[in-house]
Amino acid sequence: MKRKLFILPLIIALLVTCMLQAFASDNDSSNGVAVTNGVGAPGTQVKLLVSMPSRMADSVGLIITYDEEILTMSEESKWLLNEDNGLADVKAEEGIAAWAGDATDIKGDIFELVFVINASAEIDTVTDISCQLRANLGTNVELSGIATATVTVQNLAKVSGTITSYGDTTNPVTIELLDSAAQVVQTKVLENGENAYEFDVEQGVYTLRVSKSKHCPRAYEIAMENLEDQVQDVEICLYGDVMKDGVINSRDALEILKKVANKSNMVAEWNEYTQLVGDVTGDDLITARDANEILKKTSGKASAFDAIP
Repeated sequence: MKRKLFILPLIIALLVTCMLQAFASDNDSSNGVAVTNGVGAPGTQVKLLVSMPSRMADSVGLIITYDEEILTMSEESKWLLNEDNGLADVKAEEGIAAWAGDATDIKGDIFELVFVINASAEIDTVTDISCQLRANLGTNVELSGIATATVTVQNLAKVSGTITSYGDTTNPVTIELLDSAAQVVQTKVLENGENAYEFDVEQGVYTLRVSKSKHCPRAYEIAMENLEDQVQDVEICLYGDVMKDGVINSRDALEILKKVANKSNMVAEWNEYTQLVGDVTGDDLITARDANEILKKTSGKASAFDAIP
């Protein structure tokens, strides 16, 4: 099967030759180079992250080898080191791209690989990707490593929707997708007022977990057994806001007191989530203490809300 060598970036074009020679003789993976695996459907994008332990580097080079009959590298592939890092000089006939940047800390995720799975790729195909990295750490000090990853071609469906939240709009919203073993398989962070999310998932049953500062986290079960696209809109409420109107005031305290006294209240649906929202003291109960803490907050006094992250 035909394979393609795609080189992404080398710090100075003059160093390309010697770096390639070094890669040919040194495939030591002990320095911690790592790359995530990916799953996607034909015709869709898949993103992989290349990471390294924390090290200061004067320059960094990366070589990516993959199967072009299954994958096409997208121009959205990018360095994550800082805003100035990018592809500077591309020589397609040589399969070489050069990148230049200042000395930087290469801690954590350093590169995002973006591939498009070719429309002709067969379901259940598993293809390998090789990532070779070399960093200059100073005079005569070089770091090299190699890591491999896989991309699996699968039938996928979309889970998407909008999220309604309150409070400070600059605080991010975190959406996690958990599998049937309660393991987080995908995460998205919405910032600057964004409110739409989307996940591509395989067949199975999942939990969608949503959280935001000062809000009561919420979980939804998502069944994708038939692999049909689903829309799941989400609302998360501020702790204490049992009225679910985006503000915490004496009306919320009154509704809690009515609930405690088993009197009729105005909350349209007092369900398990409403119970969690109203439990501002964190004792797993709805009592007059919760109402009292709300009244303290509305009057500007110290309250249990001060300890809510």
